[in-house]
Amino acid sequence: MTREEKKYFAKLEKASKNNPMVRVEAAADFINRFLTQAFTTPRGINGDGLCYLLSALTGVAVADISKKMSLADMLNGSFSSQMELDTEAGKFIVGDTINKYLYNSPMSAINIVEFMYSQKNGKDNLPDLENMIKENADNFGNPDYRVWDGNKNPYMEVKNAHTTYQNLVNKLEPYKLSNEEIVSVFAMALGQIIVNVARVFPREMNCLNMSLKTVMFYAHMDV
Repeated sequence: MTREEKKYFAKLEKASKNNPMVRVEAAADFINRFLTQAFTTPRGINGDGLCYLLSALTGVAVADISKKMSLADMLNGSFSSQMELDTEAGKFIVGDTINKYLYNSPMSAINIVEFMYSQKNGKDNLPDLENMIKENADNFGNPDYRVWDGNKNPYMEVKNAHTTYQNLVNKLEPYKLSNEEIVSVFAMALGQIIVNVARVFPREMNCLNMSLKTVMFYAHMDV
């Protein structure tokens, strides 16, 4: 780490003591800069690919952090609120811990993304969460199910998504994020991208809806 980087992170740590969202926002900006560079070609930014990857990564973050927090609860003698479902297409995880980080708390992934989207575009196009949860559960273990408007196979891509996620989490170490904040970072990075690309997506494709469905499915996969 260079002297300038050390000074930056020392300043960031000081600013975050009274407002942890400072480091969350800074880390989300870093994720976006890093991934945008990877998806930039001479013809421009591949917004579709970038948005899909961040959706998958946000789902993996929910799955990973909820697993860690559930394990911590068990080690502390608390009841684990997660349950494994064995299906034809592999193992899926359900329970209150996943729900907390996915949609059932103010800083959950879906709440962050929807808030950022509605700040820019209003609330008219927000998806029906209850219907989305039901549709997602109905597809658990269906080997033919595809996310991203039927174009992406999560069963084939979850391992690569998890590897990419771990590599990015390692790069986030200087930000000194808590486990819960890691979910917020990826969700905020996704929200930024959705806001930027939603208006240029083809009209027949709902970027927000596609992204949240992808987040939700990956969040229940065994990573």
